Amino acid sequence: METKKTSWLFSINTKIIGVILACTASLAAAISVFTFFHLNNVLTKAASSEMNLFCIDKGDEIDTTLISIENSVNALAEFMAEEAVTAENLKNSKASRDAVLHDVESLILFMCDQIPTANDAYFHYTIPVTGEGNLEEGCFYGRNETGHFEELQITQIQDATAEEDTIWYTTPVNHGEALWMDPHLDGSIKDVMLSYVTPVFCDDDPDNPVAVIGIDISFSKLLEEIDKVKYKNTGYLYLKAYDGSIHYHPGYFLEEHPHGDEADHLLENGYLNESKDTVDKVIRYEYRETDRVMVFVTLRNGMKLVLCDSYEDIFAARNSAIMINIIISVGFAAFFVAVAVVLAHRINTPLRHLADSAMKISEDVNAEIDYPKEGRDEVGELTYSFKEMVGRIKSHQKLLEKLAYQDSLTKVKNSASYSRATEALEEQIKDGSLKRFGVVMLDVNYLKEVNDNYGHISGDIVLCKVAEIICEAFIDDYVYRIGGDEFVVILEDERTDKIKECLGFMDRLIDHNNEAADRAFMKLSVSYGSAVYHSNKDKSYDDVYRRADKRMYEMKNRIHAKRKH
Repeated sequence: METKKTSWLFSINTKIIGVILACTASLAAAISVFTFFHLNNVLTKAASSEMNLFCIDKGDEIDTTLISIENSVNALAEFMAEEAVTAENLKNSKASRDAVLHDVESLILFMCDQIPTANDAYFHYTIPVTGEGNLEEGCFYGRNETGHFEELQITQIQDATAEEDTIWYTTPVNHGEALWMDPHLDGSIKDVMLSYVTPVFCDDDPDNPVAVIGIDISFSKLLEEIDKVKYKNTGYLYLKAYDGSIHYHPGYFLEEHPHGDEADHLLENGYLNESKDTVDKVIRYEYRETDRVMVFVTLRNGMKLVLCDSYEDIFAARNSAIMINIIISVGFAAFFVAVAVVLAHRINTPLRHLADSAMKISEDVNAEIDYPKEGRDEVGELTYSFKEMVGRIKSHQKLLEKLAYQDSLTKVKNSASYSRATEALEEQIKDGSLKRFGVVMLDVNYLKEVNDNYGHISGDIVLCKVAEIICEAFIDDYVYRIGGDEFVVILEDERTDKIKECLGFMDRLIDHNNEAADRAFMKLSVSYGSAVYHSNKDKSYDDVYRRADKRMYEMKNRIHAKRKH
């Protein structure tokens, strides 16, 4: 009887090879797809967070200038209100007005000398106080080319021919409270100004201001300074109006029709344009047929500081890592296929085992795997290679997570990690499972002076030393760096009771450091404030944070005031 020959196509060996090849292809595809999406997600967040942190840092620098001007104008207004005694006294006595003007004038010159960015400052009595015939009662000082302030001719309210010539007066009087004005052209000094102005009231009468006080900074110079800041290779900063109607670039006021948000064709996350900050995301858009991304923060005066760059440049590292991952995955797949073809009859069962293990890894990269026994043959080698691959994937994942959530300079947790922590606390507050936690807000004093006088490398050394001290006083896992010189510590449960103890220990560490410091910039100064969550009055994490932040700024103000005296 003639034996029937089995077709090669339908042989058991061919079927085994086919099954093994299919499993191998599935394994490689599963790992590649999983790793692709994981890498894409982690590296996208890392690039977005880095871009946001840079923008936040630069925004804080600008806000520092704006805050100093706000504080000066408000202090001048309070001083003038106290000196004036009553509005009626000012109306009836020019001698009283002259006396107050003399004191305020001296204080204006003193304060403006302390603010390098102040371009000019002015004080003017209102028309109801001086009467229609006395419109020159006030003062106007501007910084000259030598950097000193000199008295300028003040624009007369009734004699001015253009609305912008009197906007410095009419805006605060009509508004009735202190405010940052929109950029406007000052005809008297031929420059675009950014002004913080306030009306001054006496007798607690909010309807009848007796004077107007303001300090201006040159908006055109501010734009030039912002334009000099570069992010990596091609990124740059600019300002835009709070509603996005105007994008401010150097020389914008010379343009007949300056553009706004309408020039940007939004592609991804366009809804963030309505937010105060982009936090840890980016907006993808198209401008002049170029694919770009942007982030922004809102400044004290309501304007938005925008950082934008090419989409390709921002995500170049991510795309490179994904390509390397694809190449590695394809290489491993090719290796598996070769082994399957040559040793199909020996590795059918163990390879099936490996395929099942791979499925577990594709679902959970940290899953416990029961690997086949490693023999001294090719199957053993394959098992070993598979274990090595999984180990590298896990190591790669841990490294990426560490890079994404650790501050590269101080090695404490970064703002992305901070956002995750606060989101978790918010969820616990909402579902009522959170009992206690505390927040400590810390800010490094005089860091800008260190950077200006000793260089940014010295400033980085100071930040690292402060982070080291904070970590020693608290537990490393609770310490976050959320800004250029700002740190936050979050403590939960029973650790909340140790906030004062930890802060006292930190103060002693700082004192010990300062006693041993052999370089001036290493004498550290840190302002801090703390707050504890109370379930009966706090509705969100931000309620606790704001209390801690307020107390930190109160301490900072006391430190700065003490230093001035």
